[in-house]
Amino acid sequence: MQLKLWRKKSVLTQPEVTQTSQFWAVIAASGTAGHIYPGIAVAQALKARDLETYFAISKTGVGSAGVEQAGFDYVLIAGRGIRRSLTPRAICSNLAALGKLLVGSWQLFFLLRRLRPKILLTMGGYTGFIAAKAAFMLRIPVVTAEQNAVPGLANKLAARLSKATATSFPGTNLPKATYTGNPVRQEIIDVAAKQPKFQEGNGSYGGAQNGHGSTQNFRVVILGGSLGAGCINTAVSELIEKLADSHASASGYHIFHITGEREWEQWSGLRKLAKDQHLNYDSVPFADDMATVFSDKQLVVGRAGAGMVAELAIMGLPSILVPLQGAPGDHQTANAQALAEIGAARCFPEAEFNGRMLLEELEDLRQHSQKMAQMSRAAAGLASPDAATKIAGLLLQHAKA
Repeated sequence: MQLKLWRKKSVLTQPEVTQTSQFWAVIAASGTAGHIYPGIAVAQALKARDLETYFAISKTGVGSAGVEQAGFDYVLIAGRGIRRSLTPRAICSNLAALGKLLVGSWQLFFLLRRLRPKILLTMGGYTGFIAAKAAFMLRIPVVTAEQNAVPGLANKLAARLSKATATSFPGTNLPKATYTGNPVRQEIIDVAAKQPKFQEGNGSYGGAQNGHGSTQNFRVVILGGSLGAGCINTAVSELIEKLADSHASASGYHIFHITGEREWEQWSGLRKLAKDQHLNYDSVPFADDMATVFSDKQLVVGRAGAGMVAELAIMGLPSILVPLQGAPGDHQTANAQALAEIGAARCFPEAEFNGRMLLEELEDLRQHSQKMAQMSRAAAGLASPDAATKIAGLLLQHAKA
């Protein structure tokens, strides 16, 4: 449930929160799914110990829907990120962003002073940093959770104010680091526990040979991102055209394509082509239930966000990853390389990724089940299904008495 933070419009007004002692922890994060869903997993681990959590989320992003659906109280905080550019437009944008961050800082200071939680967990983003700063001023202990292989600037700053930092990859360069893994949604863990992993020799999961899991129906999910990843969607378009020209190859695939809502209408022609050619191709603009999406797939093609990488590991799914070019600190490339180095994924830069390359990679993996089995085992080796419990333990260890 969203609670209104201010009785009046003044940033100096006290937050409207009653029964303040009920909230043991506050989790602060940007509004991105990659920060929100790990935070929800930790909040659920705390709730299992009868400890209530309150969320402070950036107004930008889609995070509030996930928090509300999970049943946790939250408030939206003013603020947005700083653009790393010296162009006139970027400078003007950054001046406005600094003003909003100042407002958000006041909001968080008064919120934390009113709630007086035992501890603050920051999941990242500028909202997480200004929350850590406010908590530090109020002598509320802080723990920082870093989802990516390369920490962002906000978490580098927040970590200096923290009692501990929880990292999702071994060797992440942050002070007071403890490797916990990245928490994922419980439904992913539940599905993964029931999902037999890839077995070489038959090209299927669990040895199924009923047409649902045979080499004649190689099940691939391709993720264009929540909004849309142009280079991936373009490669899928080229792939479908190539499959339409070669029905012998097309008969070996079942492609499930999540285009992203922003690019859904753009690819209506692709859906018509696939239907006209009787290709085994399904597409949707967005899918929230990723546990179901992943449950019967053999390969994933997509970006390399931290949440995605963690879910691939939990599911033990081989992948072809195309990191987002220009992501802060190039963290998606670092995430993808963490999987590629252990043999769990194949990683390609955006500039080199196209439909021809995608088809070559799919054909190679479809015809060599032993490679798929090796990738599956490697991915599963990076899994941390108890990450949320480990982070909850860090919070209990460093919380105010």
